[in-house]
Amino acid sequence: SRCRVGSGLAEALEDAGHANLAAEWARSMPRGEAPDSDAAGDLRYRIMMAIEGSRAEARLLAPPSLDEITAALKARKVDGLVYLLPRGEDGPGLAVLIDSGGSVRPLSLPSLQAGPGTPVDSFLQARRAGEENWRTALGELCDWTWRAAIGPVLGAIPARSRGSRRIVLVAGGELGLVAWHAARQPVAGSYRYAMQEAVFSYASSARQFVSTARLEPRPWAQAPVLISDALASAYATELGICHLYTAHYPAASVFGSAHVRLAPSGFPGIPGAAAATSANVLAALPRGACPGASMLHFGCHGAAQVPILTSHLTLDSGEEDGADGGADQNNKKVAVRDILQQARKRSGKVSGGLVVLASCLTDVAEADYDEAVTLATAFLSVGAAGVVAARWKVPDRDTALFMAAFHHYLNGSDRYPAQALRSAQVWMLDPGREPLGPLPTILRDETAQPDLANPVAWAGFAYQGW
Repeated sequence: SRCRVGSGLAEALEDAGHANLAAEWARSMPRGEAPDSDAAGDLRYRIMMAIEGSRAEARLLAPPSLDEITAALKARKVDGLVYLLPRGEDGPGLAVLIDSGGSVRPLSLPSLQAGPGTPVDSFLQARRAGEENWRTALGELCDWTWRAAIGPVLGAIPARSRGSRRIVLVAGGELGLVAWHAARQPVAGSYRYAMQEAVFSYASSARQFVSTARLEPRPWAQAPVLISDALASAYATELGICHLYTAHYPAASVFGSAHVRLAPSGFPGIPGAAAATSANVLAALPRGACPGASMLHFGCHGAAQVPILTSHLTLDSGEEDGADGGADQNNKKVAVRDILQQARKRSGKVSGGLVVLASCLTDVAEADYDEAVTLATAFLSVGAAGVVAARWKVPDRDTALFMAAFHHYLNGSDRYPAQALRSAQVWMLDPGREPLGPLPTILRDETAQPDLANPVAWAGFAYQGW
């Protein structure tokens, strides 16, 4: 994709000896020039001519070899990488399965389709419009995804004798916005969800999966950073981040309203501030030989916009009052553009940490789906070992409780983030769920809510990474 390639292009041009082109490309990215403009088209043509047949071209554009894919699958103990391709004019929908033994198998999926009139489109339209019946559309989508793809895919990947199958999904176009792990089938008057049958993670391409699989994660509690909104606009989120600090990350730097709450509560001297700025966020990302934060958790608002470079995380929800100037406004958010610029400052060998985006609409695009660029994949481009992000708006209390469960498992028996995510989702489904250790009262009370079993509360979170 244009944007995904763009995040590493300047570095590749530098390595290939084209410093002038690298500088010109770097200058063009912040402007967000239209890809079909004369200036952008000319620059792209000159770049392609310069790197044609070179190692830089292979690094950026060539798909990984089958040996590279299988080596990554084996290294990360993944049972299969699966491409999901929607039905087109030239044939039915298709899954392409690659297993750790090097076998490549096509699987015909006649009902797998996207576009107007499909369950995928109906759900996306309902979600964007904020309609009350979008929960119904989500339920219908979960039913359809099992029939159209996930049931056959699980049938084609043998179950393990011990532990859960691990599957990486690469879904094309609009299919990339679907929570495939929430595919379900009716069983004994209830539902059995795909994530109860396997551990799912996602990738925008096999190249992305291979690249992240090569990164070695660090201990999550080594150098964590916790970021909440500067204002207590999401009370449950603020308390949830305080809980993460006290329960799991006592060495963390804490920004935002959670910092304000912790400081007078017997935790003096916490690194951080009462507000986070874009500079604070970028400083927590890999740059040069510095790996950045071992775990970077955001509890703030997210926005998916067009063009994608303007999609952002809001660090201070007070920005809408208009009291500050434009420069201050920009300092209160971090956009995809900022993250991709940061990607040019890192060494390719430096492994970042885990990024957790407990923020709405951080794993979706609102246009150009095949670009595969979201806030989540932008963080991967900068060197994160993995990213947890949301595909729709999840209520604040549900999000805070889910994240408490996720970090509980991540720092317990499930060091692999996709497994910890799955464990948290299974816990949410359990009608007899018990609080996972001491929790703030608001979250402990939330534990008893029956709506937590609805996919709205847990299925929006997905994982990309090693």
